[in-house]
Order: sequence, then C-alpha cells, then structure tokens
Amino acid sequence: VKELDLTGCGIDDKCMAKFPRMPHVSKLNLTLNPLSRRGLLLAITNCRNVDHLVLNQLIGINDTVLLEIADQVPFVSKISALGCRGITPEGVRIVQQLRHGLLVDTSANSSELQDVDSRLAAMELILGL
Repeated sequence: VKELDLTGCGIDDKCMAKFPRMPHVSKLNLTLNPLSRRGLLLAITNCRNVDHLVLNQLIGINDTVLLEIADQVPFVSKISALGCRGITPEGVRIVQQLRHGLLVDTSANSSELQDVDSRLAAMELILGL
C-alpha cells in the first residue's frame, strides 16, 4: 500500500494504538478523524517513510504537534492541514525554517473558517437551533 486514505473513518487514539507498521505508505490521509496529538504521533510513527500527510480538520493538531511531526518524520515533504485551527502562520514559518523545503498548506485556517463559522451561526439563529 503506497497511499492510505482513512478520511472520516472514525479512527481515534485507541484505534491508532493497534495501527500496524506500514513502512511503504508514502501518503497518509487522516482527515476528519477524532485524533489527539497522541493518536496522530502513533500513526506517523508507524508510517515513518511517509512524504505526504493530509491532516485536514484535525482538532488535536497545533503548532507544537506540527513541530513534532517535522522532527519525527524525516521524509515528509508536504503537510496539508486545512481547517486545523491550532496551527498559526508563525508555527508554519518556524517549521519551514527548521525543515527547508517542507510545504505546509493551511490556506483555509483563519479568515475563511471564521466566515464559515459566522454563516453557520447565522443559519442556526434563523432556524432556531
């Protein structure tokens, strides 16, 4: 298996504790799973040769976790972290200074998501939710 897409599978930290070693996976997608820092680090430890991580909409990821990933996964060259609100532009800048050439895509993390939140709140108000 070269690419493993686990988008929205409900994989949590408990599942990750049983996650097998997969040294041949080059792209790992964990989007929309309820993983904390611990579960995420378990996953990437078992896929040590991954070069593309897709971590969109993970609540447990922040600047510190991003730094740990950059440190512990030597071959990662691209991280997609759309919707990971704990990742700041400063955190991305620091990681990219430490790991030249590492691409971290967080393009929808701030103003776009705040706009979406505002629209959802307005809809809930209108619908009486």
